[in-house]
Amino acid sequence: MKQHVSPKELSLAVGVSESSLKRWADDGVLVAVRTAGGHRRIAIEEAVRFIRQQGLHIVDPATLGMPELRAVGDQAAGGGDSAHVALMEAMTQGNGPGVRGHILAAYLGGQAAAAIFDHLITPAMHEMGEQWRHDARGIFIEHRATALCIEAISQLRSLLPPAA
Repeated sequence: MKQHVSPKELSLAVGVSESSLKRWADDGVLVAVRTAGGHRRIAIEEAVRFIRQQGLHIVDPATLGMPELRAVGDQAAGGGDSAHVALMEAMTQGNGPGVRGHILAAYLGGQAAAAIFDHLITPAMHEMGEQWRHDARGIFIEHRATALCIEAISQLRSLLPPAA
């Protein structure tokens, strides 16, 4: 995943004009730093904060270095039972980009990290833990799902603002 994006990349990701992003950066709504050459760069954590705060929809996740968001669309952002079922399906299939996509989409969609853990990951992992009763491969599937969740949580952690 990228560490910084340019105003142009962020504008492509969220579907607003580059000049609007530059203006927001100049007005302090969006924090950007200047390179030695005078170009604006936006830390990915700041871009995520801005997206969440403004309620923006990501139209091109690859420009943010998050192509896995494209695979899940809007289904994970809203939460609810369908989101944890979709996450569980991605876990069962061993679909790493899908697992990361569902968790990242929930966060970028405005859910708090605690809610993602409590209402998305926990129910999906609980159901994964019950699979051994119905499928001889259940323990393997659960271990693989755990590894995929750890990877997704690590990526999510990189997007969180620094602790106070």
